[in-house]
Amino acid sequence: MALPLFFHRFKEAYHVDVCLVGLCRGALGGATLAYLRIVKNTVSMPLALGHGLFAATGLGLLAYGLIETGGTLLTVALGVFLLAALGGFTLFSYHLRSRQLPIPLECRGRVSAA
Repeated sequence: MALPLFFHRFKEAYHVDVCLVGLCRGALGGATLAYLRIVKNTVSMPLALGHGLFAATGLGLLAYGLIETGGTLLTVALGVFLLAALGGFTLFSYHLRSRQLPIPLECRGRVSAA
């Protein structure tokens, strides 16, 4: 049985909303992490893990949206967010090795995500 047309539109809008919520929460966590690192010179591990979880959720839903609908703008957005995620994994590896986090790499990640 086919679903009504309005249900498909609602499903797509819900998908975009969840993607945006994940990316916005990830961005808020990233901004908080950058503030803590620059001003207080400490980074909270639970906050870093939450930031990564929300950002990865938003990134996964963005990739799903690209697979479902396609489009050049989504491809560019996914590429930029993948580069930002790569920088985040690099920063996380610095943190796990108890090394000082490089501020230029942090700022580059924040700018690319914005």
